[in-house]
Amino acid sequence: MNVIEILYLVERDLQCDFNSPFWLEQDCSWTYNQGLMTSLGYGPQSKFQRELVTDATDHFYWRRPDALTGKPLHESIVLNLSYFLISDNHWMAAHHEGEYHFASPAMFENSDRLFYPHFGFAYQGKNTKVKVVFLEDNDVTKPVEVWDTLVDEPGVWRYFGKNLTEVQFLNDNWNASPAVTKWWRIVLYFRVEYHGYFYIDNIGNQLTLLVHQ
Repeated sequence: MNVIEILYLVERDLQCDFNSPFWLEQDCSWTYNQGLMTSLGYGPQSKFQRELVTDATDHFYWRRPDALTGKPLHESIVLNLSYFLISDNHWMAAHHEGEYHFASPAMFENSDRLFYPHFGFAYQGKNTKVKVVFLEDNDVTKPVEVWDTLVDEPGVWRYFGKNLTEVQFLNDNWNASPAVTKWWRIVLYFRVEYHGYFYIDNIGNQLTLLVHQ
C-alpha cells in the first residue's frame, strides 16, 4: 500500500466517540471550523464541553453483550458491575444557548466501496434545532440537507442514522463509469434555544440504544 492509499483511507474515517482527552488533536477527524460555518451563513459558534459520564443507571445508553451470558449488560448488571466502575465514557455537551457544530474532514471518493457506509450519531436534547448537511464537492454553495429537526425529548436517547447510498451525489459517484474523484464533507449544526441542552456521542458508530424513560 502506498502513501496515497493510506491517506485515502484515513480521510474516509468518520468515527469519533470522544473518550480520549486528545480527541481533537489525535483521535478524531471531526473538528471546529468557524470559517466554514460563516461561509454557510451561520453565526458565531460555541464549542461543546467534553464530559465524563458517571451515572450508569441513566447515562449508559447503549447495549453491549455480556461475554458470559450473551445478554445485554443491563440484564446482567451484577456480573458486569466492574464494567461500570472502571470503563469511562465521555460525551460532548452543550448546556447554554447558542450555535454549535462539528465539521468532518474533506473526504473524497474515486471508486466503488465494498460496503456502502452508514453514518449516524447518538443524541439526547431539549429545545435544540439540529441539521445534518452534506457539502457536495466540499463546496459551501452546494449544501445537501439530509436532516432538519427540533430535538425536544429530555432524558430520551435517540440515534440518527443515514445510509449514504441515499445521498444522491455519492450514489451517483459510486456508480459512475469511469470512476471520477468526488470531494465531500459533512457538517453537523446545532442551535440550543432557551432552557435547552444537547448531548452527542459516538459519531459514525451505529448503536443499540437503551432508552430510560
